[in-house]
Amino acid sequence: MAEGANTVESVNTVDDAPFTAFHWRVAIFGAGGWFVDGYVLTSIAVALEQIAPQFGLGGTATGLIGASALVGILFGALLGGTISDRIGRRRLLTLDLVLFVVASVLQLFVGSFLPLLILRFILGLAIGVDYAVCSPYMAELTPRRQRGPVLAAPPTIWFVGAAVAYAVTAGIAGLGEESWRWMLASSAVPAALVLLLRIGVPESPRWLMTRGRVEEAWAVVRSVFGENARVEDIAEDDEGNGGIRTLLEGGYLKRTVFVGLLWLLQISPVFAIYTFAPTVLRALGLGGGYVGSIVLSLLFVVGAIPVIFFLINGWGRRPVAIAGFVAATISFVILSFTGIPAWLVAASFVFYALFMGGAQTLEGIYPGELFPTEVRGTAAGIAAAMSRIGSAISTFLLPVMLESLGISTVMIGLAVLSALGVWLCLAWAPETRGKTLREASGLAVATMSSGVRANQVHDR
Repeated sequence: MAEGANTVESVNTVDDAPFTAFHWRVAIFGAGGWFVDGYVLTSIAVALEQIAPQFGLGGTATGLIGASALVGILFGALLGGTISDRIGRRRLLTLDLVLFVVASVLQLFVGSFLPLLILRFILGLAIGVDYAVCSPYMAELTPRRQRGPVLAAPPTIWFVGAAVAYAVTAGIAGLGEESWRWMLASSAVPAALVLLLRIGVPESPRWLMTRGRVEEAWAVVRSVFGENARVEDIAEDDEGNGGIRTLLEGGYLKRTVFVGLLWLLQISPVFAIYTFAPTVLRALGLGGGYVGSIVLSLLFVVGAIPVIFFLINGWGRRPVAIAGFVAATISFVILSFTGIPAWLVAASFVFYALFMGGAQTLEGIYPGELFPTEVRGTAAGIAAAMSRIGSAISTFLLPVMLESLGISTVMIGLAVLSALGVWLCLAWAPETRGKTLREASGLAVATMSSGVRANQVHDR
């Protein structure tokens, strides 16, 4: 079915507006935040191989360093989402990048375990704020035909950041035993570039409308979407009581749990593998070099390309999510067997990366689409925080489990998580393709069904 064929309505001057240079800017700086995230959380994998012996870290301390940024993301996402719903998106979009640049540079000067742990936590705080603010901002300012691809691209760019981090840090690694400092501090460069792109952007007009600032919203709408754009086209129904209470009611509570669990079950294996990629690949018999890690990152990107440009609007959100978890379950089951040939190990990783590369795009789409503007930031923050609970635990436990239980048990555990993801999507995954943002976030339409459209919402 062609995109938009499932709705019958008059043209919406905002959701059906043309895609302009401003929208490209939003898409680029939104993806840039995820690039920095991928860079930061991957560069530590290379740096830890120097840091651990230099600081005399055991498995537990190493796991804490690896997981500290993820714990920071948890708190940053919760705080950032709530704050952005109260004071707006624009200021936090730049403040979190300022914090990021400063914390990145300070890593040059740490001399022991505790200061490094604190700085990694602060970096996580900044990333968490960005997760909670950027996706809602992009969703609120992007026309519906491009909304899916624009929101799908940032999680994919995470893997580009990861691949670049492996390449850059592996090159820096040959500069001496203190080169890990430059590996970690180098994240200040992409963060500063993204910060420059965000300076001067307008406030979200949808957020302004929720605050009754209609004239300001109208000015932004006309500057972004054209002189003929109508501010009433971004008005929303009152779906709840407002604030956090809206997320605790009926369908919105279920959506919050769904998005958080989807994100958790997708990203926990990814972060565990990426943080300790050389160790995992060596345990699977593929060697401990970084070429395999870079290739794995690029495979996630390759798998996402057809989803971003074709499937997310043509096939839909729900089938993409289901296919990714099915592929992950099959891959981890194969990898749990000992003594399998190296080509099968490599093929399983390729299969996993290609399919999950497409499915992880939902981490950017669903948080921006399934909630009303007044709580969109809070909901995105809660979902990101839920995901980081699992990823922090899995990242902390991975070196311990590899040491005590072996690679086969680790892979069985990842297969179980992926199988739970299949069940989750079959039971709850909604379909929002082709809908206006108001329709996608409305309880009357975006139901947790088998994908069959619920009753039509009224026209605008």
